[in-house]
Amino acid sequence: MAQPEHGRRRFFNQLARDLLVGAGEVRGIRHITYGELMSAPDDRLGKVTPGIREGVRILAGEGAVGAMLPDGSEISLFDKSDVALLIFNSFDGQRTLDRIGEAVAGAMHWPPERGFAAARALFLKLTCAGVAVVCNSWEP
Repeated sequence: MAQPEHGRRRFFNQLARDLLVGAGEVRGIRHITYGELMSAPDDRLGKVTPGIREGVRILAGEGAVGAMLPDGSEISLFDKSDVALLIFNSFDGQRTLDRIGEAVAGAMHWPPERGFAAARALFLKLTCAGVAVVCNSWEP
């Protein structure tokens, strides 16, 4: 019996999300699709300002970081490591992926490309998981 209730909840959550997106687009706010985000070249993706989605609770466990999504489900995000935490803590809605990548490269003594690649990978992973969002206006 839990399955139909879960299906209805998911349906109504998606319906509400679609209505909000539609209302935003009527007001001139453009929303980015996952496809646009995933296929964006690095020079465009570097201008994205990542943040944590409203309503997501971050859960710090032993050796791992997780999240509780707005629907109450819990997911594991990544193992605690210096670089993952450094990147994750930079998703403050103020710094672009380019700037985060530069900071990571400097802190880890990596080439800039490697710092950006690490920041991009974590951002895309967390975006697909429903944890990270794009906080700035951005055109693919």
